[in-house]
Amino acid sequence: TFGGEPLDDAAYARWDALFEEGFAGAWAAHEEASEVVDRLLDHGLAVGALSNAEVGYQTSKLRRVGLADRVEVLVGVDTLGVGKPAPEVFLEACRRLGTEPARTAYVGDELDVDALGAVAAGLVGVWVDRPGPRRVDVPPEDLTAARAAGVHVVSTLTELPVVLGVGA
Repeated sequence: TFGGEPLDDAAYARWDALFEEGFAGAWAAHEEASEVVDRLLDHGLAVGALSNAEVGYQTSKLRRVGLADRVEVLVGVDTLGVGKPAPEVFLEACRRLGTEPARTAYVGDELDVDALGAVAAGLVGVWVDRPGPRRVDVPPEDLTAARAAGVHVVSTLTELPVVLGVGA
């Protein structure tokens, strides 16, 4: 598709290993993530993760960015064999975290699979709409509808404690 000779299995394996090394080497938490997670934990809130990546892969990410010791629950696409926005994965994450869905916030950077998926499963959906390009365009009417459905929109994680009612 992109030109060049097709790769045989050995060449693809070399390419994939090189790609993965560079990709994983670039993993970094957002600047404010650690402080915000600590603040939530200090207020007695449970912190977990739900990902459309496999648990082992996501655990590596959490270790690399320094959050693995503070995220007590991790549910991945391999936990139930289905990923977000399927309601059952949000509910399984709540079950493992020991929280009631209606009293659990799911914070993500994708409006559709994260925030709206959480709301559809009965959770509080929070969309982190950081400045810059998005995976998909979000028309103003979709954002209005999401807010009407109960989605909270923040531009940085530092706004999260206020949304959750644990301080300014």
